[in-house]
Amino acid sequence: MPAPSQISIATSSLNRLVKEVGSYHKESSQQQARIAKLESGDIGEHEEDNAEFVLKQEKRALEETKAMFPQLKTKIEDGQSRLQTQLDSSSEATPEEVTKAKEALDGASTILNEAA
Repeated sequence: MPAPSQISIATSSLNRLVKEVGSYHKESSQQQARIAKLESGDIGEHEEDNAEFVLKQEKRALEETKAMFPQLKTKIEDGQSRLQTQLDSSSEATPEEVTKAKEALDGASTILNEAA
């Protein structure tokens, strides 16, 4: 099996970053739901004793999750730039690689537009 091309590597990297953003969004919404539940007092008896501590921990975890978004945005922008450069300079790319790369670029653009 031949080694993956630079375009394939850059495409995979960008797709991974886009999936990572989706995972962090999902994690953020789950944390917000847990915080809302704790703030409303809708907790079990065994959790009542440490509810303040758990709430504090959940809020800290949410802030840490939110702190990842600017870093990921920068990484996605770098990945887009790298992939676009690969596309522009590569004459050896197969049509399938070019299609996948363009789809990855579109997906990254969508993520960045949502973040703006």
